[in-house]
Amino acid sequence: SSSTGVCVFAKNKKTAAAINFALRHGLVEKSYVCLTQDTVLIPRGLLQHAFRTGGKLHRDAKPTLLRQHDEELLANDPHWKLAALVVEDSRLVSGACIRRGLARLASGGLFSHSDSYSNNNPFSLSYLLDNNDTLPAMNEVKVRLLTGRTHQIRLQLCAVGAPILGDTRYAKVAGMLDSSDSTACTNSQMDESLALPMGPQPVLCALHCSRMHIPAGVVPGLPEGLTGLAAPWWQN
Repeated sequence: SSSTGVCVFAKNKKTAAAINFALRHGLVEKSYVCLTQDTVLIPRGLLQHAFRTGGKLHRDAKPTLLRQHDEELLANDPHWKLAALVVEDSRLVSGACIRRGLARLASGGLFSHSDSYSNNNPFSLSYLLDNNDTLPAMNEVKVRLLTGRTHQIRLQLCAVGAPILGDTRYAKVAGMLDSSDSTACTNSQMDESLALPMGPQPVLCALHCSRMHIPAGVVPGLPEGLTGLAAPWWQN
């Protein structure tokens, strides 16, 4: 995974199945914090888009298409799904804190300096560390997921012009939304002609799961529920 933070591990298949069911059906509360590459102010509140993948035949069959929220599109085309999150807070984090955090990651081997694409990609964390003695202050955004689409936070923040620091896949299309006539395309046609040119997946980006809460009664063996908390790597 290219993110950090709270993870949950099951000790047996029954518990794993219960946790997976809870995750798929939105029963687990997850909050994230991330650093955006610019100090673009993202208003607090609900952020919604229409979302779909590029299709099964594409070599990167990951989420690649995002549009403005469109109730008619979501109601009439089953390929498009709702992506929704809540921006709960944002604040500036000093460049010095970010650089110290990157240095700790490098010393711990959490991203590889031997990865040639990362070392030469201006959007990657390792490039940022190696080529900048000082860093500017950046925006830390706290979000709470309402839907669980793959790469959802990265895509939605990128769409509003605030790509997550280190996100080599989506940073190059910051502020862009899909405008292809995808409703008239088959999946195979979508695979051949994706509207937005994506970059390679990041080794690591500044997206961190800071809180995960499994409510009481959702998972057998956890009668009181479970809450996990973790501070992001850029905090001292």
